[in-house]
Amino acid sequence: MLTDILRKYQGERSLREYARLLGVDHSTLSVVFNTDREPSTFILAALARTFPDAAKEITSALIGQRVLPITSGTPQEAA
Repeated sequence: MLTDILRKYQGERSLREYARLLGVDHSTLSVVFNTDREPSTFILAALARTFPDAAKEITSALIGQRVLPITSGTPQEAA
């Protein structure tokens, strides 16, 4: 879902042009687009900064996901 949002804002831009616009490496976007890897928070933040309307879509997509807290021990499911 997050990858779909990222791809939507690419529009007709080439991968390299889009990556440059976002301020990320084109190889990073390529991995996201060509594998099951979700975009990192860095990429999502860059997307939201570049395209403010994307922030609402990102937020909506994240609301439905389970988030695990960052701990020094074993991960525990968030309450």
